[in-house]
Amino acid sequence: MLMNVEKMLMAIDRILAEARKIKTEIYEESAPKPVPGFDEFWKAYPIRARQMDTENSWALYVKETDVPLIMNALKHKIWPVDKKWIPSADRWLAGRRWLDENTKGHHGKYAGCSETIPEKD
Repeated sequence: MLMNVEKMLMAIDRILAEARKIKTEIYEESAPKPVPGFDEFWKAYPIRARQMDTENSWALYVKETDVPLIMNALKHKIWPVDKKWIPSADRWLAGRRWLDENTKGHHGKYAGCSETIPEKD
């Protein structure tokens, strides 16, 4: 009887080891693949904060074909004078803001801000 218990424990160990292996393979396959160009983007973005969040956003939202569009948008973007109106890089990526029109806002200090500032009556 003791022999049967030992065999069962060995079988359970093998099953658990196989399950861990499968879990690791699934995790590695589902992890977002890094898209080249992040370092160039990070250097070009006017605010360098939340780098880890920005790298995660880059991996999640940016396709390789988007990189030239993003870099072109950064080069031609008219940023607000007051940096508090510039979104963090991770939010800029998550919102796909490189597709926004580069228009001037209603007030001088908001010039270049993508949001439309409502006019007061």
